[in-house]
Amino acid sequence: MSTQQTKAPHYCFLVVDTPYCVHGWNLADQAKNYLARIDAEYFSFIATLLDPEITTDRSRYASIAVRVSYYQCLEALFALLGALLQAPSYPLGWLQLYRNADLLALVASISNGKHILNRVGLEKSSWENVSAYVHADLSNAPDGLVDAFSLLWRRLAAEYVSKDFRAEYNSIKHGYRLGAGGFTFSFGPETVPGVPAAAEDMRILGGSAHGSTFYTVDTFDGKLPSPRRPHVALRQVSLNWSAEATVLKLQLASWSLNNVISRLRLMHGFSLSEEAFYMPVPLSEIETPWNTTVGVTRCEWHRPLHSESIDKCDLSTVASSYK
Repeated sequence: MSTQQTKAPHYCFLVVDTPYCVHGWNLADQAKNYLARIDAEYFSFIATLLDPEITTDRSRYASIAVRVSYYQCLEALFALLGALLQAPSYPLGWLQLYRNADLLALVASISNGKHILNRVGLEKSSWENVSAYVHADLSNAPDGLVDAFSLLWRRLAAEYVSKDFRAEYNSIKHGYRLGAGGFTFSFGPETVPGVPAAAEDMRILGGSAHGSTFYTVDTFDGKLPSPRRPHVALRQVSLNWSAEATVLKLQLASWSLNNVISRLRLMHGFSLSEEAFYMPVPLSEIETPWNTTVGVTRCEWHRPLHSESIDKCDLSTVASSYK
């Protein structure tokens, strides 16, 4: 006499182009419970809480808190979009298995029109098509809603894949290894060679009270440090940005995240009203954060250093100097 063991249900999906399969007895319940609990209002709360602080004497710290929340919200937004496109029946699996490199590849591919294999029927990968899917069948949607959010997501995507963006984000979340505050760039003629011009003779090109200064690692060949590439140089990078604009971007990203969650909830049988989808009124408010300028946004000063300029010393004896 033999008995056949019951096999647990499973769900197979891609993370960009890597296949995975999650097994479990209650996958559908897990997915629904997760979608019931996730809440984009957290990021709106942070924006509302910190907005008044960016005009106080604590603005330098408040602006960094807003900045890191903005970065976290963008990662949440694009990860949920990836889960929606590639694992809509079990988004939790996609979210648990993607890597940073996967998310960067997915976001860059959509921005560049490179097709992402998906399970929601998109024939072409673009922010226009993704926005149209997320905001489909909303009877109260104003004209231009799909285009407004596709423009927003394209702009947010450009920031998310930026090397400076990633470096600043990592410098905040890993050991808070940056200096808070922006810089002002000005120039003026020297009346005496080698002596800086007087302050009243300087002309300001731009600046901001808000920004950051951090360091990036250069391995001389553009690749990441590793045991095979132990010789590095550090580059100082300073960024300027508007704290007010960052608060607005955080709010817009939070609303975007809410809409993606609402679409997933509808797909999983939740009963929602159309008010579950958020949008700025008027839609032109989406443009507001990008209408603010601080002039000079980036500064990197360092003496050029090339592989020919360094002595690649023998590192095999380094450990002997330790106790």
